[in-house]
Amino acid sequence: MAITLLNKERTWFRQKPYVFTTTGLLILYSLIASSSPETLAWVDQFITPVVGGLRFIGLGITKPFMDGPMPEQFYTNLVGIGVWGVVAYNVRSVLWFVMRGGRIADRREAWGPIRDKWGVTGLRLAIAGSVLFGALFVCYCTLTFFNGIHGWLVFHVHDFIVPPAFVMMWVFPGALIIGLGWTVIWYAGFMFLKLYQSFFHRGQKWH
Repeated sequence: MAITLLNKERTWFRQKPYVFTTTGLLILYSLIASSSPETLAWVDQFITPVVGGLRFIGLGITKPFMDGPMPEQFYTNLVGIGVWGVVAYNVRSVLWFVMRGGRIADRREAWGPIRDKWGVTGLRLAIAGSVLFGALFVCYCTLTFFNGIHGWLVFHVHDFIVPPAFVMMWVFPGALIIGLGWTVIWYAGFMFLKLYQSFFHRGQKWH
C-alpha cells in the first residue's frame, strides 16, 4: 500500500507557494500603502520598474481595472504583482508539461466508475461536458485576466482591503490558462481519437 502511494503519479505541481506568495505580496503592498505616503513612495522605487518590465513580455498594464482614492500607480502596481504571479504559475505549468512530454496525469481511475455505472455513452457525455465546461472556464479566465491589465471594465474601490482580494479574484485566474487550456485540448483530442476509432475500428473500447 505504501509503495503504491509513493509511486502514484502527481496530478499537478504544488500550487500553494504561488498562491500564498502572490497573496502575501499583495496584502503587504496594500498595508504599506495604508501606512504612509512616504513609505509607499520609497517602496514604489523598486516595485514600479518590476511591474513596468511586464511590457517586455507583452503584458504591460495599460490601465488597471480598479480606481479609487489612491494614485493610479498604486493600482497599477497591485495588478502588476498579480500578473507576475500569473506569469510564474504559467511558466511552471509549461515546465510541468514539458517534463512529461505534454501528457496530463492518468485519470482512468476517475473515469472508470462513470463508465461502470453509465456505460460508454455516459463516459463520452461526461468527458464532453467536462471539455465544454473547461473551455468556457478558460475563456472566462482569459477575459478576466486581460480585463485586469487593460481595464475594459473598471471597479471603484474605497479602501485597502478590497484591492488585493479583487486582484486574486479577477487577475489571478489567468494562472489557469496554460494548465487548464492544455488539459481541455488533450481531452478534446482524446474524444476525437476515440470517435475516429469508433468509426473505423469497431469494437475499440474507451480506456
